[in-house]
Amino acid sequence: MFLELSLILVGIAAASLGFYLGGATEARTTWVAIGTPALVLAGLAIFAAVNADRFTSTVGPNPGAKGQLAAWAFAAASAAFLALAASATGWGLLIDRTLGYYGFLYAAAAGLSAGGVAVDAGKFNIHALGILIAAIAGGLVFFAGAAMPRQMVIRRITGWLLVVSGLGIAFLGYAPSVNVSF
Repeated sequence: MFLELSLILVGIAAASLGFYLGGATEARTTWVAIGTPALVLAGLAIFAAVNADRFTSTVGPNPGAKGQLAAWAFAAASAAFLALAASATGWGLLIDRTLGYYGFLYAAAAGLSAGGVAVDAGKFNIHALGILIAAIAGGLVFFAGAAMPRQMVIRRITGWLLVVSGLGIAFLGYAPSVNVSF
């Protein structure tokens, strides 16, 4: 449940950031749609760290240490990155290259979390796929912010790819609730 909520919140925030990078929204409104999931994720991550025995791992009621740590690390890294993205879009506190650099670090953290969740589950499951797509979304932010910060056409295309990625992440977080798995 914890990881599923984290994926849904990350997907919503990634789609919101994609709408901003794609040119569909303005910064003064987008920071709320990015910052709110960041605050909720931060609260979930703190609650998970304090009450680790109340959350189940990705494979059931007997949590493995790797899966629980990977899920917590994913939520914490996502909260930090999304808070930075909200401050970058809303108040201009960070420049595009800094946001891109943090997108690269987020991609690495999410990729490692995807591996931890897959090891805990014993196979590459739907949760690991959602986290892997979140890592790819971090790579898209890196590409738009650090690699090509002044190329508006590439930034717009990357933004819309981020919208699709965010919707996919949110769906993969929601899918186990309706008995969709692989």
